[in-house]
This record gives sequence, structure tokens and C-alpha cells, in this order.
Amino acid sequence: MEKKKRSSHRRRAALKDLVERTGISRREAGNVLNGQWAKTQLDLTAVPWLDAPELRSLIEDLVNKRAVDVDTYSPVELVEGHMEEQLLSNFRVQQTAVEDAYNDDPSHPEQIGVDLIVDGVGDVDWHVTQPTAGDVYAHGSEMEGTDDGPGLWQGSEHAAPMRVRLHAQYTMTTQRWTVEEIRTVDLDETEVERRARDQDREDTRRQQALGLLPTDDELAEMADRAEREHVDGMTAAVRTLLEGVDDDVLRGDFLAGKLEWSLASAKEADPDRQGSTHTVIKAVIELRDSDRLAADADADTLKAWVQQDSAETQIALAGWDPHPPSEGGDRQRIEATFVYAPKFDASVFRRRR
Repeated sequence: MEKKKRSSHRRRAALKDLVERTGISRREAGNVLNGQWAKTQLDLTAVPWLDAPELRSLIEDLVNKRAVDVDTYSPVELVEGHMEEQLLSNFRVQQTAVEDAYNDDPSHPEQIGVDLIVDGVGDVDWHVTQPTAGDVYAHGSEMEGTDDGPGLWQGSEHAAPMRVRLHAQYTMTTQRWTVEEIRTVDLDETEVERRARDQDREDTRRQQALGLLPTDDELAEMADRAEREHVDGMTAAVRTLLEGVDDDVLRGDFLAGKLEWSLASAKEADPDRQGSTHTVIKAVIELRDSDRLAADADADTLKAWVQQDSAETQIALAGWDPHPPSEGGDRQRIEATFVYAPKFDASVFRRRR
């Protein structure tokens, strides 16, 4: 009698769970539990009881039954040599999600095959039988046998963030899980990326220590020199452009006066790269007309000349701000901004982050 009561209680709980998770009616949920349903009636990924208390222990029991090979793994420290083996043990489940769900056997629709993604932490043991010279340089004290040959390097990591993909089965009529097969075991993807960045920095430090790469100070000096050359070249290009426009102005008669300008470099926020700056050349251009005041049409015509000539060079006009002559004056002042393409990229001189 007690067993029958427990079974009835589990069925009521299963009915309630299906209705809440999937939005189907109680009658339809009863049909599902009896194995009488079509695939179109239900989103399979919404069916399994991921919070079933036995699921976590079933996963951990399967993974920890024996040490399992890790498909992708990189230790916290930089390892240049090839790791012959890395094994996961003592895995603890933190989070479980359904990757896919389907009927393994159409003749038994109550049995749902489920591909699970399980995130957790575990202990990883690994070893390298042929560490490189860089490994010996950085971690020689941790190795054995380096006096007689390439040495042996054994390492371990406690509570490494891991992702396990496995195949399980959920039976609707009994609300029971069985966990059947481990498919892949990998270090968490976000952690892989973070470690890769850290190890890239460590690789740079090793090469700098061995004299194979410039030091940070040398890189900074190279970047400063290259940027100065970049700004000098950009300034010369803007000067040449304005001189060419000035010649055209003198040859033409749309302006009676001569262009006068001054140039200066400046740093501005780069609209194409958030949080970055780029160098621009600021030009203050003056139009003087000895016979009449400079008109707006003159500034517009000059802008057209500048844009036409800059289109043929690596200098682009990025800003154009005309100011009319002051009262009683004969000079129209224009503040122009020029940018250089391609932009100077100092990141090529920086130590990798």
C-alpha cells in the first residue's frame, strides 16, 4: 500500500511538472506519461527533470567511476611540450542543461534520449615526458630526470572548471534517469581563452628574457619613434595638399587673395574604436580678399577643392568649420581637421596582453 501511495504521489508531481513546464493540458500530460503522444505535441527539451535529485549523483558516479581522458585542456602555467595524457577525476556537478532530446526507440515513446551539457569542477592530472628547453627554463625545479635527458614533468590542478557532454535517458512513465555515456570532456571555453591570454604573455616574457624579443621599454621606444614618423609624414602630406590647393586658388580667380594656414597635431577620440584615440592634423586656414570680404561661397568652393585633392591621397578631410570675418575684418577663418589612412596602429609594438 505504501509503495502504491508513493507511485501515485510521483505521478501527480510528474503531471504538475509537465503542465507547468510545457503549457499542455492535464489530459495531454497524462497521455505523455502513458507513452501516448506524438513528437509535435511537446518540446522534448522541456520534458526532462533536470532538478531530479538523483541526476547529479548519477552523472558524478559515471564520470568518477574511473579517471577519464580530457579532450581539450591547458594548465594554468604555460606548457610548451606536448602533454601525453590528462585525466579528470573527482568531478562535481554545478549546472546541467539539455543540448538535445529525442526518441531513441519510436516503439517506446516514453523513453527520451537526452544529450546533456554538464558544467562543474574536477581534478586534472597530466604529464609531459619531453619538456622543451623553455619548460625546463621556467619549471625545471618541478621536473624529474632533466640531468639525464629531456626529463618528466607531472602536474595536477584542483577544481578545474570543466564541461562534460554525455548521453542520458529519461523515462516519462517512471520519471527516472539513467546516465549512459560520456561523449566529451573539455576545459571550460571561457577559461581556455583566459589561460591562452595569460600564457601568451608568459611566452613573450620568456622570449624577452632570452633576448629573442625586444623588452617592453624597447617596444615603447619603437612605438614612440614610429608614431612621430607617422605624424611627421601626415603633416607633410597635409602641407603638400594645401600648397596644391593654394596654387589652384592663385591660378583661378574665384578667390582674389592667398591661402594662409598653420598646422598642429592633436589626439582625438577614435570613433571607430571605443576607448581609443588617434592622431589628427589641425589646420587653421585663412582666406583673405583685398578687394571684397570673403563670402561663404568661397569657403564652400575651397572645401570642394580640398576634398577633391584629398581623395587622391591618404589624407581625408574629417572636419570643416568656417567662421565669418570679424566686423571690419577681411579674413575668413576655417578650422579643418585631417585624418590619415591607414591609421597608425601602436598595438603592433606592444607586448601582447
